[in-house]
Amino acid sequence: MQLKGYIHYDGVSDVFDALFWVEDNGAIQVVGLSDLNVQLYDKDGNILGYAEAGISPLGNGLYSLTEVASPTFITNKATLLLRAETLFGGNELSDFFPFTVTNI
Repeated sequence: MQLKGYIHYDGVSDVFDALFWVEDNGAIQVVGLSDLNVQLYDKDGNILGYAEAGISPLGNGLYSLTEVASPTFITNKATLLLRAETLFGGNELSDFFPFTVTNI
């Protein structure tokens, strides 16, 4: 089982959002999911001011982060790490999801 995610920044609308899910043998899990927590870090491991806690999964198993309009943490060519964590079947699942936004 693995925690997976999709991080998205729309430069035209200046909106940041992300989706996460728990996948096991290629299938998105929809039951037995706990809330998700996320914390943003810079590439050096310093905590940045963006975090979200207690994100409940939707009925389809996706965790949808709250859209952030005009996110101050997005800067051109900065590499960031979004750490996500949850529990599934009593096991902690966590990972860092690196991303870089260019051409803004």
